[in-house]
Formats: sequence, C-alpha cells, structure tokens
Amino acid sequence: MEGAAQLVSTVGQLVGEEYQTLRRVGGQVAELRDELATMKAVLLMLSNADDGSVDPFVREWMNQVRELAYDAEDCIHLYIFRVRCRPNDRFFVWSRRLLATLFSRRRLADEIRDLRARAVVISERHARYGLSREALSRSSSLAPAPRTTTHTLRAANDPDQFVGISEQAKLLAAKVEKMDDNKERKVFSVVGFGGLGKTTLAMEVCRQLEAMFERQAQVSVSQTFDGRKDLQALLKRVLQQIVNVKPDKEKGIKEEDSLTPDDMDLAGLTSTIEEKLKDKRYLIVIDDVWTIAAWEVIQSKFPRNNNGSRIIVTTRIDTVAKACSPGSDCIHQIEPLNEKDSEKLFLSRAFGSKDASCPKELKDEMGKILKKCAGMPMAIVSIASLLASYQSLDSKDMWERICRSIGSEMESNPTLEGMRQIVTLSYNHLPHHLKLCMMYLSIFPEDYVVVKDRLLHRWIAEGLVEEKRGLTSFEVAEGYYKELMSRNMIDPAPFVYNYDDGGGGDMQGS
Repeated sequence: MEGAAQLVSTVGQLVGEEYQTLRRVGGQVAELRDELATMKAVLLMLSNADDGSVDPFVREWMNQVRELAYDAEDCIHLYIFRVRCRPNDRFFVWSRRLLATLFSRRRLADEIRDLRARAVVISERHARYGLSREALSRSSSLAPAPRTTTHTLRAANDPDQFVGISEQAKLLAAKVEKMDDNKERKVFSVVGFGGLGKTTLAMEVCRQLEAMFERQAQVSVSQTFDGRKDLQALLKRVLQQIVNVKPDKEKGIKEEDSLTPDDMDLAGLTSTIEEKLKDKRYLIVIDDVWTIAAWEVIQSKFPRNNNGSRIIVTTRIDTVAKACSPGSDCIHQIEPLNEKDSEKLFLSRAFGSKDASCPKELKDEMGKILKKCAGMPMAIVSIASLLASYQSLDSKDMWERICRSIGSEMESNPTLEGMRQIVTLSYNHLPHHLKLCMMYLSIFPEDYVVVKDRLLHRWIAEGLVEEKRGLTSFEVAEGYYKELMSRNMIDPAPFVYNYDDGGGGDMQGS
C-alpha cells in the first residue's frame, strides 16, 4: 500500500513538473523573441561592414549567430501558428486546443532549452576569444552606407545598356535577315564566355527584325537541361509566345482562346507547334545551350520549312556552336567591349549618362577597374551600379577598396569564377534589408520567371519588408525591387510569356 502511495506521489510530481514545463512555453517564447531581436540587431550592425574588413573570427561568429537566429525564428513561428491559444477563445475551445497541442508544446520546450544552451555556448565563445562589442562596432563602421541616387534608379531602364552591342547586332541582323534562294531554315550561333552580352545581342537582333518574321519566341535553357523532364516546359513557353496576340500587330495567332498549353503533354505540344509554324517564317532564340545533346533534342521540335525561318542559339562552348551552325559564316564570336565603349557603359551606369564625365579624383581608379573588367559588360555594369552610390570626392577610398577586391586574373583570363566574385562583391555591399530579399530569390530554380507582384507579396508575407510611415507594405517592397534593379542585382525577364496574371514587371532567375 505504501509502495502504491509512493508511486502515485511520484507520478503526481512528474505530472506537475510536466505541467509547469508546458505552461511556461508561452513565457519562454516571449523571452526567445527578445533574444531574437538582440541577435538581429547584432547581425544588422555587422551586415553593413565591408566584407574584406571583417575579421575572420567575427565572420564565423556572425554565421553561428545567424544560424541560431534562423532556428529561433522557426521556433517562434511554430508557437504562433500551431500552439498559441487565442485570447478570445471560450474555455472549451481553449481546453481542447491545449490538449491538441501537448506534443507540440513538449517539442517546443525541448527546442527552446536547446536554443538557450547554444546561445550560452556562442556567448561564452565570444568572451573566451576576446571578441568585444567595441570590435564589433569597429568592424561595422568601416564602410559607409551606400546611397541610392536619382540617376541610379534611372539606370535600371537605361537605353545605354546597348553600348558596344548595337554595331554587332546590326551585322548579325543583316545575316539573319538575308534570304537564300532555297529559303531553308538556318541556325545562327552567338558564342562567347559568360558576361559578354550574348543574350542582350540576341534580343536586340530580334527587336530589329520584328517586322520580318511572322512568329517569334525566346526561351532559355538551363545548364542541367534534361530532355525528358525539361523539354515539355520549354515547348510550353514557346507555344505561349507564338499564340500571344500583340496589340496592332499580327505577330500571334488570333482566336486561340481554347488553346491551353498547360494542359498539353509533350506529344500535344510538339504537334501543335508543328501545326502553327509549318507555313510561317519564324525566329526562335534558344538562349544558353550547354550541350550538343540538349540542342539536338530541342531543334528537332521545330519544323524545317522553306520559309526562311531562323533559329539563334547562344552558348559559351565552341563545340556546341559548331554543332548548331555547321557553316562558319553562321557563327558569331561575340567580342569584349573596346576601351571607349567600356568607359561609356561605365559612365552610363555610375553617373547616369554615357556622356557624363568622371571626377578627375576618381578617374585613375575608374581606369584600373575597367582594365580589370576586361571589356565584360556584365562586370562593368555590376561594378558601376555599385559605385553609383559613392560619387563624392571623399569616396575615393571606397573606389580603391572595390578595385582591389576585383581579382587581377579577370584582366588576363575572364572566367565565370571572376564574374561570381564581382556579383558577390555587389551582394556584400547591399543594405541588410536588400540582402534578405536577394537571398529569398534562391528558392526559385534557374531560369524561372518570377512574376513581380507575387514576389513582392511573398517578401511581405515572410516579414522581409520593414514598415515605413505613410507607405503601404507593398509600396515599400516595390521600392526594394526598384533598388535591386538599379544595382543590377536583378533584371527584367528578357522573355515575357503570356501569363494570365500579369505581363510587365516579371523577372528571370539565373
């Protein structure tokens, strides 16, 4: 009997402890929210520092705090959406919800305990290695905050983006337009390493020849293109464009309301494209082809009619270009910009106009930067967009620092790795709130077209958009979007599809 009483007493004690543990979850979450606010404040302070000026230990400590902050945020979201009882719930509803969330509360209690333990370890490590608040503040104050100027925002839609490309486009357009006696389909290849402007060149040719072709479409091919899985999506994008009716022009096919590419399988898409293009002169751009196998699969789906149709392929690989265009006269080797055009492009992005002049105090640094960019338009635009926020005479130190950050190997051997370094440099100089929005884009697959309004609503829903007095959340998010555009971190999609939910303002992930 005494044993049974002892057992009941022990069980009662355990139940009481369990109840206290579960009951305290709400308070622990509130404390965790305060901890998270502190962590975010530290990360915000450090995020404005120039990446090269941050001590390696500080950077590693930042990464640990950031991961802890992410986990803490997940824990808080779990409590808000699955555990927390609503204040206005009646007693019966409140009790039922309390019982239904027992398991989640136990899990939350364990997770909060683990998070607190991790926070203590990180804090002790911070103290053990002598990382003081003064050191953190010193790191964060080394780089001045960038400013967004009026001409920086104008540059996002600057017509000077075609500097150095227009002449090449005219030459290629003349070849593409020329009709042979047999009017057979021809394939032209634009080849060159990444960042030289192959896509821009192909799109400018399409613009110049718009009136010469009855049907046009432009699609992009990912590096990991799989003929079995990705071909259907690619053909769907083609069909969406060739059936799209454009205002005041007979570039699409009218009365196609019953046509639903989304409902078609591969065979249906292939036969429909064949039917719509077989007696038309068409121009198709296939952007960024990486393998001969991908090319063979794609090109077989377009009819070989004798109407003077053309396909333009862009690729980084010579062997792919030769496989697409056996005749050497159909291969266009895109060239880097010359010194004069490089300077014009830089001035148009950094100072708002290709006719602008660079302050003499910054001219030497501009020359060094352009030399390192080696005539690559993407590199020039990325660096110039970054420096557009630093134009005052006291910004020379920032120009020198950015110039040193560009790898010298870019000058003699422009590579994708060199471009990645430049893009990383641009990212590191983004304000904290724009870094978060930029990182969010990584959830989308390569070459995915993101509808602008949907993206802005997602940023808002994820809590990435700060509140500003007098502005709606959507207006603030739109400001973020425009600033990323002005910094050349995102681009409008060059290929606009016939989506039901919007046209302009879409962007393409790459």
